[in-house]
Amino acid sequence: MVWLTAVLLLAAGLGAALRSVIGASTAAVVLVILTPQLAVFLGDAARWFPGQAGQIWLTAAESQADVTSAGLIILAWTTATQMAGIVRLVRADG
Repeated sequence: MVWLTAVLLLAAGLGAALRSVIGASTAAVVLVILTPQLAVFLGDAARWFPGQAGQIWLTAAESQADVTSAGLIILAWTTATQMAGIVRLVRADG
């Protein structure tokens, strides 16, 4: 349930920042769904994307430190997209 809320907030932040339904949808799909599939090509860098971090967080098969860091990565992405959306909204309205 928390993962779905995080993905919802990530997508909402992308939507507010990009002001485009197609752009936000594409970015959300790439970040959440495609990056775990591309983990083979991305190597260790894939752990820093929300999709791969979400898989680590949900399965909890890794050590507690890895699960905690995955949760913090998801929190950072969600916060960053929300802040980008807020900045874009304030600048557009101001």
